[in-house]
Amino acid sequence: MKLGLKKFYKSYLIALSIFCAIGLGIFLIFFFTLSPLDGATMSAIILLGVGGLMFVANEGFFDIFSYGFRQMFCSMFGKKANACNDFPGYKEQKRISREERPKLYLSALVVGVIFLIVMLVLRISALTL
Repeated sequence: MKLGLKKFYKSYLIALSIFCAIGLGIFLIFFFTLSPLDGATMSAIILLGVGGLMFVANEGFFDIFSYGFRQMFCSMFGKKANACNDFPGYKEQKRISREERPKLYLSALVVGVIFLIVMLVLRISALTL
């Protein structure tokens, strides 16, 4: 993991800044329309949800759907109709390509947890007032 962090340092930094900007945007929208607590809550929920979906997609949950569409279009429009008939090979190819890419869902989850902590601090401070 440490090698991956050094290798993809710029990718993680860019993704972290993008997710911070998205979370801050959501927070400000809800801050000015409803309340700061709702802004932090919605930012945390949305970022943790997006990070969770990115994690599930990275683990290969949706591979069967992408393989099905690929096989359908290959058989309908491809010149070689049976070129896409190997799901275990396709799954292994996707696994290998995922190991070589950064795990950007970690950035979304980290920023989501930060907004969750902000939400808890706001909730505790609202209870004491």
